[in-house]
Formats: sequence, C-alpha cells, structure tokens
Amino acid sequence: MEKQEILKLPVTKLRDEVHKIGTQYGISGMNKQQLVEALFEANNIPLEESLDIVKDPELKSQIKVVQKEWQEALAAKDTAKADRLQKKLHGMKRTTRSWTKAKIAAKARTKKGG
Repeated sequence: MEKQEILKLPVTKLRDEVHKIGTQYGISGMNKQQLVEALFEANNIPLEESLDIVKDPELKSQIKVVQKEWQEALAAKDTAKADRLQKKLHGMKRTTRSWTKAKIAAKARTKKGG
C-alpha cells in the first residue's frame, strides 16, 4: 500500500488492514493515528514522510496571520467573520499539536529501538 491510500482509509478499513498484518494486539482500541503508524511501519514508510512535518513552520506563520485577521474582525464587531476565523484557527492548531505528538512518538520509538 502507498502512503496516500493509507491516509485516506477510514478507521474501519485501517483496522482490517492491520488485522491482515497480524503483528499488532489491541487493534480495536487503537485510534486512527496509531493504526496509520502501524501500517506505515509494516510497509516501511517513514513516519515523518506520512505527516507533513516540514510544513509545520509554514503553518505556524499562517496561524499568526489568521489570528491577526481574527483580532481585526473582533474589533470591527464582525461576529460572523470572527466565528469563521476562530474555527479555522482551532483546526490549524489541532494540526500542529498532532504533528508535535507524532514527532515525539517517532523520537521515542527511535530511542527505544536504537
């Protein structure tokens, strides 16, 4: 399987794929990130390649721009625009947090294995 195929699969299909590998236990309790990591490991795809970690600084600079727009919308009392921007910020911040968790997990695995 290729990385794009794996990333597009829903959780139920990911579980089926991990079951086919047969090396993991507790599959029913895994979340999507853990299932993707297991499939990437089985297919020898580096974890950093699966996540767009190189885009992290780029995304953080975009967050600053959106935060400024959000502040301006609040000052102008444009609540519709402020709400939309706040939701966008929430999604962007969640993305950076998930990348950070993945980086930490990848470092822990390399230290443990090496």
